[in-house]
Amino acid sequence: MRYFVELSGGKDAVEVVLAESASGDFVASVDGKSIPVELVPAGGACFALLLGTAAHDVMAEPARDGSLALTVGGERFTARVEGESERDARKLSGGAARRAGGPVRSSMPGIVARVLKSAGEAVRRGDTVVIVEAMKMENEVKADHDGIVSALDVKSGDRIQGGDRLFEIAAAPDGEARDGRTAS
Repeated sequence: MRYFVELSGGKDAVEVVLAESASGDFVASVDGKSIPVELVPAGGACFALLLGTAAHDVMAEPARDGSLALTVGGERFTARVEGESERDARKLSGGAARRAGGPVRSSMPGIVARVLKSAGEAVRRGDTVVIVEAMKMENEVKADHDGIVSALDVKSGDRIQGGDRLFEIAAAPDGEARDGRTAS
C-alpha cells in the first residue's frame, strides 16, 4: 500500500510517497530520494519520527478538515494523507472539482465488504461510508465533505465495477448540528 502525504506550511508544499516494504517497514520517497521511515508513539499526540538516521520530535493533532496539524522542531505544518485507493477514487470522481452532492463512484472492481453509514445519516468529511474489498485488500471509501448520505446505492456483498455509483452526500440542511443531530 502506498500513501501520499502533502506537506504545506513550511517553505513549499511537498509530496511524500510512503510505501510499505515486504518486511512491513515504510520507505518515504521525496524528490526521487528514498528514506527509511519509522514513527514511534511517545504518548498522547507526541511521536518520535525517525527519517533514516535522524530523529525528530513530532506533535500530530487531527484538524476538523481531515488534515493533520504537525509541529516539528517548533515549525508548524499541515499534512494531508491519502491512501492509494482514496487518491484513485478522487481522481476518478473528478477530484477537488467534484461538487458537493455529486455521486461517489468506485475506483476499482471489487466486492462491498461493509456499509458503515445509512441513507439519511449525517457524515463528516473523512468518515468511512463504504469498505470495498479488492485484490484481498479492504479499501475505505470516505465522505469528502460534511453532509447527509442522500443515496446509498450498494449493500454488503454487492459486486461492483470501477466507476459504479456507491453513494451520494448532500449538504446538511440548516439546523443540523456538527455531531449530526438536529439542533433543538
